[in-house]
Amino acid sequence: MKYFNPGIESVHKVNFVDENNVFVGFDYSSQCCENFGWHIDEPSGKTILDEHQSIEEVNKALEGWVFDPTYFEEDREEKSMYDERNKAIFRLVKEDQELFLYLFNNHNGYYSHGFQMFKEGVTLHNGWL
Repeated sequence: MKYFNPGIESVHKVNFVDENNVFVGFDYSSQCCENFGWHIDEPSGKTILDEHQSIEEVNKALEGWVFDPTYFEEDREEKSMYDERNKAIFRLVKEDQELFLYLFNNHNGYYSHGFQMFKEGVTLHNGWL
C-alpha cells in the first residue's frame, strides 16, 4: 500500500492505494472550526501511524498491506448541536493481521470533508464527515 500527500497548497487530498488498485481518498481542505485527519490503529486501539509521520515512514510501515474492500464502518456522534464527531473506518489486512484506517472530522456542524473508496473506477463507499 502507498500513501500520498501532495503537500501542495492547491491539492488538498490524501490518498491510499493498495496493490489491488483499491483507493481511499480524503478531502484535506481545512475550513475553520474543525479537527480532522487520519490515523491507523491496531485492533487494540493503539495508534501506530498518523498524519504527523513522514510519507516515507508511512509507506515503509504499509508495505504488503491491502484494503479489505468488503469492510466499511461509519461512526457519527453528535454530542451537542455544535459538537459532531464523525469517522469512516476501513480495514487493512496482511496475511492473518489486521489494522484499521480511521478518517475523522470533529467539528461544530458546519464543516465537512469528503471521502471515497473505489476499486478500478467503481465506487465502493463514499460520503462526508
